[in-house]
Amino acid sequence: MLSILFCLVLLAGEAHAVTITGYTLEEKFRNQMVSSGFRGSISFTADGDSFSGLNDAGWKTVASILEGTVLEFSSTIRSVYSKDRETAVDILRNGETIGSFRTVLENGMIAFSTDLLNEYGMWYEFSEETDALSLILRPESGWPDMPGVLFRISNASKDWKERAERAASPYLTKLAIWLQNYQEITVEGTGSESRLHMHCEIPSQDVITQMKQMMVDFYLDGELLSLLGEVLTAQESAAYLMPAVRTELNAMLDRLEINGSVQIDRTYDANGNILTDRISLPFAEGRRMSYLAVTLMSSAGEEGFSVNGAWRGNEEDYEFSLEMLKSDENTYTGTVTAAYPQEEDGFDVRSEERGGLLAADLVYSFEKDEETYLASQDLCEKSTKAVLLIRPREEDTSGIGTVSASFVMSMQSKSRKTAATKISAALTLADQDTGSTIGAEMTASTAERWQPISLSDLEKTPMRLDTVDRQVLDTVKQQWLKRLTQWFGQSLAVGQR
Repeated sequence: MLSILFCLVLLAGEAHAVTITGYTLEEKFRNQMVSSGFRGSISFTADGDSFSGLNDAGWKTVASILEGTVLEFSSTIRSVYSKDRETAVDILRNGETIGSFRTVLENGMIAFSTDLLNEYGMWYEFSEETDALSLILRPESGWPDMPGVLFRISNASKDWKERAERAASPYLTKLAIWLQNYQEITVEGTGSESRLHMHCEIPSQDVITQMKQMMVDFYLDGELLSLLGEVLTAQESAAYLMPAVRTELNAMLDRLEINGSVQIDRTYDANGNILTDRISLPFAEGRRMSYLAVTLMSSAGEEGFSVNGAWRGNEEDYEFSLEMLKSDENTYTGTVTAAYPQEEDGFDVRSEERGGLLAADLVYSFEKDEETYLASQDLCEKSTKAVLLIRPREEDTSGIGTVSASFVMSMQSKSRKTAATKISAALTLADQDTGSTIGAEMTASTAERWQPISLSDLEKTPMRLDTVDRQVLDTVKQQWLKRLTQWFGQSLAVGQR
């Protein structure tokens, strides 16, 4: 860690801020990743006798798992701009390999093998269009996870997003007209100091009714359905884009039990710029979340965000809040509070559930250096540093101490396009009260691609998971859990030698 920081300081002293390649190191890295291989390792450390927020047994377990553990990883494509790829991860403890994971993407199929879940050499496969998390973690539900859908939409091409924006424009117009029925407008001040405040409070049932109406338009919109079909998987398209599912979605909306209303508050300056933007959402009964409110602030002297909400405990709601405001160009300060239920410590009768409180001040600072070029070594470099300091307040009952999380990363490469791009990164979690630390250091580099294994060359035919009977899949999952439990115990024993 110190050597990395020392090198960065030395290089910064004689480097001059010049970009000679015409592209950034980040762009070079992304371009190399679509035509080359990638190798690296992550080593973990845990030093000290105790850590705030953990009892002695908990800290010893964490230290035993992390100290001496190294992850070695590699990934390569089959050919330039090919989607086919092989990725390997090996887990080492004190120099001994204790676990391995291999995955191969080939011709639209994803296959994997790991001795964490079964004997090494046993392979499983599924179509790359399958929602793997829903398949493995929640097979009882026929609905693919929405986070996967949102991820594919957010990572779609710029051209697709532009076409989707045009196709969705009529819906945004209709939504804006509908919202006018609930708007309350007030104006404060005059001239350049004037402020326009918009408040909307929409009953939950009105929101559900509007959602049903918009679904009618959505499932008749062939252009928008076709666009979404370009980025969603076949499983997601079948679940969400087929017009026949509208009846089932309507029934699901009717079954929701939601109290409260959606609230939108927005403040504009005299030039029409948004100064604050807040939305508060209620959640249905039976959900862990009770309500959530998000506020974005962009006015002079008050730039940042806040998140407020509550989650449902056994007998009551527990509120939480997070606020971060920009204090200077590279620093944000804020607070976090979160109420939580405490474990029962006896059979004494109480009129209400006893709760605890996490309360802390936060300071987040960062530095992102300009890319530099060291002519004497023909070396392009860029570094990033960030530190988060968490300091408990007087009312805190959680037992956490003053903790800092620091992150340092540097990228280096020679100026020619085909020179490997090297990445060094270090993440350190430090207990300022006890001096104990948890660390992770990564060194990695793009590399000349090598030939990945082919599914046709495997000794055993992979078991197909996305077409197998659900009862068979449940049996496989039970076997995985048993194997994973055994592996975890054995890996702890290696760490205690």
